[in-house]
Amino acid sequence: MKTHVRSTVRWRIVLIYFMLVFIAMSIASVFLTDRIENYQISVLRDNISNTVSGSNLLTYLSSFETLEEHGSEIQKALDDSWTSGFTQEISVVSPSLGIVASTNTSLAGRSAAQLFDSDAIVSCLLSGKTTESDSRTGDIPVKNLCFAVSREGSVSGVVFVRADLSSIRSFMDSTKLLLVEAIAIALVVTVLLGTTLARSITVPIQDVTEKVQLMSQGNYDIQVPVKSDDEIGQLAEMFNLLSDRLGLTITEINNEKNKLGTILQHMGDGLIAMDLCGEVIHANPAARRILGIQDESQVPRFNYRDLEEALDEKLSLDHLSRLTEDGQITWRRGSETYVVRHDRFKDEDGSDMGIILLLQDITERQKLEDMQTEFVANVSHELKTPLTNIKSYTETLLDGALDDRETADRFLEIIDKEADRMNRLVKDLLQLSRLDHQQEPIFLREGNIVLLLNSVLMKIAMTAKQKQISLCPLYDEHADVRVSLDKDRMEQVLMNILSNAIKYTDTGGCIYVDVKEEKGTVRVSVRDTGIGIPKESLPRIFERFYRVDKARSRAMGGTGLGLAITKEIIDSHNGSLEAESTEGEGTTITIVLPAVIRRGVRDVE
Repeated sequence: MKTHVRSTVRWRIVLIYFMLVFIAMSIASVFLTDRIENYQISVLRDNISNTVSGSNLLTYLSSFETLEEHGSEIQKALDDSWTSGFTQEISVVSPSLGIVASTNTSLAGRSAAQLFDSDAIVSCLLSGKTTESDSRTGDIPVKNLCFAVSREGSVSGVVFVRADLSSIRSFMDSTKLLLVEAIAIALVVTVLLGTTLARSITVPIQDVTEKVQLMSQGNYDIQVPVKSDDEIGQLAEMFNLLSDRLGLTITEINNEKNKLGTILQHMGDGLIAMDLCGEVIHANPAARRILGIQDESQVPRFNYRDLEEALDEKLSLDHLSRLTEDGQITWRRGSETYVVRHDRFKDEDGSDMGIILLLQDITERQKLEDMQTEFVANVSHELKTPLTNIKSYTETLLDGALDDRETADRFLEIIDKEADRMNRLVKDLLQLSRLDHQQEPIFLREGNIVLLLNSVLMKIAMTAKQKQISLCPLYDEHADVRVSLDKDRMEQVLMNILSNAIKYTDTGGCIYVDVKEEKGTVRVSVRDTGIGIPKESLPRIFERFYRVDKARSRAMGGTGLGLAITKEIIDSHNGSLEAESTEGEGTTITIVLPAVIRRGVRDVE
């Protein structure tokens, strides 16, 4: 690229000089050749005119009344007077355009209209003035001159003179060739001098260009030699001054940049800087991690004038709060919660240059706050309902209902049930608390999960029979499937899952229980034909106090903690819970536990 630029400038200068000299000499040559040719022809014309006029030929011819009757005399006069010393051809033409006599005797008696320029002859006959024209005789260029023969005020004939222009044309061709050679020599000299001049200009510029390239690569310790005091030398001096100052400035900028880069690189919060057009200038690693991208170019463009709408659209937020006065936006993406703070940065004149976005991950903090708020609200609600019932029935008894034995017994039974409900709730809360803080003792022993499952099905069979629900084991009741388990805790898990299946299955339904060993795991599945769970509620059924149908769950006496406790117990067994459901068709809960190799250990009973 540098060579191309240098060559372009150099040859542009040479071409300008070349074109100037070429155009000037071409114009001069055309003008000069034209003037020379006109001069030669003018001299020839004047010589012919002077010769014809000074020879008394016209006076001699005007003495004849008609030229045709004296053709022999005129021919003799031409032969005597014009045979030597005059190289042009002279012919005497009558008004009828017949050639009366001629120095070229072969032309005498022939028609001038066929041999000569008849237009020039006729014009001379009509005007009585000398006329001229150019024509060719074969390949020979000629100049034609017509002189009128006047007698008593009328034209009695014409003296027609033809002059050969071959010598003039040959001379002009030689002149033109000479001029072309002169132009060629001048152009060659111009190219050589132009090249020398162009090099004197482009070489110093090229030197500066090379030094600029080195500066662009980070080398600021370079100087351009100053070889003259002209504009080129001044350019070199200014470049050297610029190089010194730029080196100092770049060093200071790099120091500040390194400091800032280190700070941004290790920031825990995400930072995105963008210009007024929404193009990202910088996104630190924390910001790329939060946005789930690998490269800065993948950061979406934002319109900083409509930041709230841009975040909602570009980041596909599940929830976006209103923009607060302090420039803070809170948004959620799935289970993650972030706070976005923004501010504009300005240039030296105070004009907006762009915007800074600070993304702070507050997921854990928000989760704790949400859990605390929700837990307090749920516990308060769950305790308030039975307490309200107990309070209302107690007040009724105190107001006189105690005297009615039947009413009093019924009210006391309700109070007893509400107290039991509160007791179960407190008991479940205490167990969850102990599980959260790993204070609930878990004693894992190798045992046969099938034996435990048979025992649980036997205990719950009466409850299922009362609701006319069939328990359908699909596994081999005599199989030996080994897992590590805490008998009491695992029994509680199975009782919770089967109780829920019975609770949410209508009369006449079925509950299918199966045990399978797959790839080092044991899968215990409980599938009912009940009311099912809506798709949007399925991921939340293991949350504390979450109920798909709150009214129905409370009517059935549930606390909303059973599946949460179940999940905590399964997690302590290094297992997992899976849930599948189709609304209106039923639900399948699957317990996945690690299988163990049989070692002959006594079964858990």
